Amino acid sequence: MPQTRQHIQGNTEHFRQRHSSALDAGVRLTRESIERFIDACETRGRVEGTLKWYRQSLNRLYNDLPEDKTIRRGTLERWREQLVEEGYASSTINSFLSVNNAYLDFVGHREYQLASQLKSETELQPELTRAEYLRLLQTARTLGREKVYLLVKLFGTTGLSVQELSKVTVVCAQAKFEQLKSAMNDIGVTGMTVAQVLGCGIQKGRTEYYRGVPLSMNLLPKLQVDMVVSKVPVAQVVDAARKALYTGHIGDGKIFVYGVEQAVKVRTNERGYDALQGEE
Repeated sequence: MPQTRQHIQGNTEHFRQRHSSALDAGVRLTRESIERFIDACETRGRVEGTLKWYRQSLNRLYNDLPEDKTIRRGTLERWREQLVEEGYASSTINSFLSVNNAYLDFVGHREYQLASQLKSETELQPELTRAEYLRLLQTARTLGREKVYLLVKLFGTTGLSVQELSKVTVVCAQAKFEQLKSAMNDIGVTGMTVAQVLGCGIQKGRTEYYRGVPLSMNLLPKLQVDMVVSKVPVAQVVDAARKALYTGHIGDGKIFVYGVEQAVKVRTNERGYDALQGEE
């Protein structure tokens, strides 16, 4: 099951706007009430892995709720629509909702539950999406399931069409770098390579001379920021970078996305996804 690390800002804003129109009082979801629910499940004999999944599911909803953190009629239905837009599998979405329905039963507010479930796809899926594959890896790693982790890696190298790593290159104005870096830190992207470059665009640039003849070079000083990402979805990185850089004027910059065939951590010889992870 995936970790609740994926958060697409645009979908969340849309979710919040639609959510605010609800008229009923609802029930507040708090960190304290989540932990009370987890404690109650533990006393009923739920195993550690299950408890972690419960906590992740509830924290995911908590993070996606508007500022009042209130569940109302229609909240779970709109949240389900958001998860579908983010590319989660039907079975994963149903599992998210099952946990949140159990929580609502625990706090005595069944009226806000969402009983209907998404129908699972009947056709066989020959390939995993990149997002689903990385969620499998991350969950296995978090739960300490080394054998499961290795099996997923094995399947990924013997028949699954998956690009594990992606490189996001941002070319932007030098003055916007701190905002870009802050936006990346907020979503969990901390590794980057930064270089000063000259860029050609549709702006008027500087004039250079070759053998006394003026030449319009259209080159302006920019920063090139390269980031190789694994855990954080590429769409989330692109969305966060664009929002940080946007002014509406010419020269805001460009964002490019590439596939990365391999990454190697020199010190440990870890490769691929593992090469980009910090120390536990």
